[in-house]
Amino acid sequence: MTLKSSLLKIILFSGCFTIYAADLSASFVKQKQPLISSVSASGITTISATISWLSSDQADSQVEYGATAAYGSLTTLDPTLTRSHAQILKGLTPNTLYHYAVMSRTAAGTLYQAGDYTFSTPPVLVDNMISGLNVSGITATSAVVSWTTTAPANSIVEFGSTTSYGQFSPLSPQLVTSHTVVLAGLGPETVYHVRARSADAAGNLGISVDASFSTVPDLSSPAFSGISASVLNSNSATISWTTGFPATSQVEYGTGPGYGSSTTQDPTLGTFHSQALTGLTPNTLYHYRVKATGSEDAATSADYTFTTPAINLFYPQFTPDGSTYTGIALSNMDAASAQITFTAFDATGFEILANNLTNPANLSIGAGDQLATIQNQLFGSGVTGVWPLGSTIIGSSTPRLAGFFLTFNSSLSFMDGAEISTKLLKSFVLPEVGNQDYTTLLIANPNPAGASLTVDLVKTDGTVRSSVQMSIPAYGTYSADLVTATFAGVSGDPSDYVRITSTPGLLPYEFFGNISKDAAVLAGQDLTAGSKTLYSPQYVVGAGWTSILSIINLDSVAGTVTLALIGDDGSQIGATKTVPVAANGKIYVPGADFFLGSAPSGVIQGYVRVSSNDVRLSGSVTFSDAINGAFATALPLVSTVQPAQILPHVASNSTYFTGLAILNPNSTDATVTIEVYTAAGQRDSSTTQVLQAGHGVSRLLTEYFPALVGQDRTSGYIKVAADKGVACYGLFGTSSLSAVSAIPTQSIQ
Repeated sequence: MTLKSSLLKIILFSGCFTIYAADLSASFVKQKQPLISSVSASGITTISATISWLSSDQADSQVEYGATAAYGSLTTLDPTLTRSHAQILKGLTPNTLYHYAVMSRTAAGTLYQAGDYTFSTPPVLVDNMISGLNVSGITATSAVVSWTTTAPANSIVEFGSTTSYGQFSPLSPQLVTSHTVVLAGLGPETVYHVRARSADAAGNLGISVDASFSTVPDLSSPAFSGISASVLNSNSATISWTTGFPATSQVEYGTGPGYGSSTTQDPTLGTFHSQALTGLTPNTLYHYRVKATGSEDAATSADYTFTTPAINLFYPQFTPDGSTYTGIALSNMDAASAQITFTAFDATGFEILANNLTNPANLSIGAGDQLATIQNQLFGSGVTGVWPLGSTIIGSSTPRLAGFFLTFNSSLSFMDGAEISTKLLKSFVLPEVGNQDYTTLLIANPNPAGASLTVDLVKTDGTVRSSVQMSIPAYGTYSADLVTATFAGVSGDPSDYVRITSTPGLLPYEFFGNISKDAAVLAGQDLTAGSKTLYSPQYVVGAGWTSILSIINLDSVAGTVTLALIGDDGSQIGATKTVPVAANGKIYVPGADFFLGSAPSGVIQGYVRVSSNDVRLSGSVTFSDAINGAFATALPLVSTVQPAQILPHVASNSTYFTGLAILNPNSTDATVTIEVYTAAGQRDSSTTQVLQAGHGVSRLLTEYFPALVGQDRTSGYIKVAADKGVACYGLFGTSSLSAVSAIPTQSIQ
């Protein structure tokens, strides 16, 4: 049974779909408890907490909890059948970490559990526990804070430039009554606020009153302080510093201590300075120093260094319905361990900040290993639920990193994604327009400078229907509905497409679908690339399926395009079609009667070969159920076949499936090897088969590897190696087909 016929069987005979809530504490494609979602602890006091969760079916409520994962305590069962659950835990101990799991049983008697989750009760706040707060030993960069407590307790100091503090000294766990903490790394000539905190063995907490002090001038380096380099990608960095007098701003930099390059001097006199370095070389050690010129003083700093990442990758953060999550899969194909830095930005271009949030996030992926996570897990617990609209920059110390992202909601009513990009585009097209309830543009600017862009709505004849000018701030993101916002008041057509030119390069995507149904994600396509031959490796119509082709002429001269629908067995289906395409025009193929002359009576499946006489083409294919009611997904048309490719994730269990389609468009047979690797880089399954010339194969992972049937695989990756170039894509989805996502494979040469 092929991948397509397997999915079709589910559509035709399942009768109805049951969509369960995802357990988002697990890997982004793992669903441990499909009934339960949105588990959280709130209203936490020293002795109580409220546990809440949602269920997709009516069910009762109960919570297990305790100081370990063995729990030991149980709330009173609430027999009320509801989808929104809440139970109060009482009699808790202050200053204690608690584990808990939630349980709901349906009227039919099916019991579902979700856990293990944790929360911590705060210590008991005691008045007058701390006295004698004093600051002494003040220098340009340090100070000594001392106090006494009424009982033996630990020691920590909050400090910062305001009474919001924001920084903590390292915790000293020794229980003493006389406390001394040294604050280091302070800035010269700066006002600081401090307060002391101490907790005794019983969990009683004392918090002192506020005190303030000023550090003294730094006589050893009077001109500069706080010199730092923020390296967000492989070709740019931002240098920041403070001067002790109003001065201009300039940075000298280069690959050695002789520098050789410098930024343009900013003549504005100020004490805080920041300049961007652009056009840097990836994976390179840079030296830099800063220069300051004031009305009476001038100074040059000592030498500093930073290293640019070997490669940049970028992915967007969608929030189309207010409950959307982003999952990320990365596979390190390099022989060396990859040191990775993730930096997340909101739509306005600011780094996302919150308590208990680590941004940037740093981690390591071993040689041959894989990472699969969701955005919330990656950056910590500081942001619960969905992330704000924006984008994330990934800097890697090794260049051979492959990955993709999925955007999905907690009910899994939609799920789709695309390749994590390694390239920013200055001119690009977005092929899909207006065949759904909404088409949302999401264009991120992951650069240290603002972007100016021209957005054209182009008709099928290549002429511009409407054009708008806009700007995106540094590290910011533009997101708007194409019809109601970007081109408000303009009557578009599904045969239109979007063309954008920009300085600098941008990260473009479009998100389109039907309200309360599934949706698809498609990346922008480079206007300077394209090919005279394209392949749609998936094309299936009839009996509950529909496929739509959008083909764009990237050249400013007219051309002729030939299309042929070919079955997986290599035989042509229907007639060859030769059609003209206007200069910068589009060919829109909305249904199967284009090839067959009429709607098919059964399922027609295969691939489409698209070729031109002499113009460059690009485009996309969107396939879904016939009414876009259950699932939809989109793929770019394949312009280059590759002998070695990777699908950077595996999800195969009772809830999710992974499929793999391979097309051999060559005139001779291809020998293809498919290998499955664990997240730790261990190969555990392999098969080799001959794919005949002009043939395609589309199967579930469990059909390629029957030994995987019944296994719970939620991580790892797939390698495809052939003796000649082939076209591939992966397919992820839920077994109920509540959501399906097609993902292009990536070259690993």
